[in-house]
Amino acid sequence: MRAAIVGLALGAVVACRTSHAPKVRPGVPDAQAAAAATQRGDWRAAAERWWAVWLAAPEGDAKACAEAARALLQLGDAESAGSLLDQGLLKFPKDPALAEWKSRSLEKLGFRRAAEEYLERALEIDPNRSTALLGLGRVRVDLGLETSAVAPLRKFVAQTGGDADSYALLARALRGASDMSGSYQAWLRSFQLGQPKVEDLLYASSLALDPDVRSAHPEAPLTSRAWLDRAIAMDPMCTRAHFQLGVLSHELGAYDQAVAHYRRAVETDPSCLDALTNLAILYSGAGDEIETRKMVSRALGLEKDADRRRALQRLLDPFEKKADGGM
Repeated sequence: MRAAIVGLALGAVVACRTSHAPKVRPGVPDAQAAAAATQRGDWRAAAERWWAVWLAAPEGDAKACAEAARALLQLGDAESAGSLLDQGLLKFPKDPALAEWKSRSLEKLGFRRAAEEYLERALEIDPNRSTALLGLGRVRVDLGLETSAVAPLRKFVAQTGGDADSYALLARALRGASDMSGSYQAWLRSFQLGQPKVEDLLYASSLALDPDVRSAHPEAPLTSRAWLDRAIAMDPMCTRAHFQLGVLSHELGAYDQAVAHYRRAVETDPSCLDALTNLAILYSGAGDEIETRKMVSRALGLEKDADRRRALQRLLDPFEKKADGGM
């Protein structure tokens, strides 16, 4: 009951700092206790205590405002956090931490474009603020603005040395900016620094098919094969990993290996149309009529596009002509 009353009080205080709503409990401002609550991850106590510190300061307290907003975000209350930060920014418009926390509250609410503007504001105040550089890169990637995400992410890794996640984000930004070789190098660094996720291994391995990557990094196909093997070790039923191994083998001319990988992809997911189609192509090229007809039949059962259906049916033409010639 008391927690519910406190929540109502917090909302009222955000709307109007001079409101007659009850003060935030426990009511006695204590920055040391507030910091201790933050340290131990007791976010409700942290929100209450930092808010009390904010209220008690005649001229406001930028740190208390930022820390209270941080605690509210941890509690999932982005709206109250944003309202409080609005009050803080009225008093401290040049505080980069408040601008950055405001961006996070907006991001949580789904307003990424507005979040980007507050991160830019934070960096205008403090151009070397590393957390804002990382946040700006992340928001821009989410917005599909990968080219403009590259600069802040490069600056972040240059300043901090980077970690697996920041290099993965940089890799995605570079790929979106059409710098495939740079993306490949960023993935290499990301995987050196931490344990990759299966999705990252799949995304990174597809770069080996890019001509620029293979020209600049002749080892890329073998490296990508190792990444895909690693993905399969983590998830043996990963259809995409088996399929991408098939594509990589197919591209390198290792057709028997490609067939084996495509078949495994179909075993893990019988509706994997791309694998069925590529198997039909390989079997047709090898002159294997029985397997070609099987794969074409299965693919036609899934394919809806008229042009692709005709292309599949054309794979049977050599066998039809052979049959006609034999009559």
